[in-house]
Amino acid sequence: MSDSKSRRWTADELALLRRLAQRKEPLTAIAGTLGRTVEAVRTKAAHESLSLQDDLPSRGPRRQPFPSKTDGGR
Repeated sequence: MSDSKSRRWTADELALLRRLAQRKEPLTAIAGTLGRTVEAVRTKAAHESLSLQDDLPSRGPRRQPFPSKTDGGR
């Protein structure tokens, strides 16, 4: 089990996240300003349908969707 305990996002933090994302601040800057991890900010932004300026290197190849039956998938 993880030692870290997640904190709930406050209304003020959400408002600040929205403002910073709208201003296209880099992800690492937003995380630092909010005192949250990059992953926590990335996850919350996705949940809130916010687009972020990801200034980190790629996290590796993205998953490919499952092939559909029309593509010859099984």
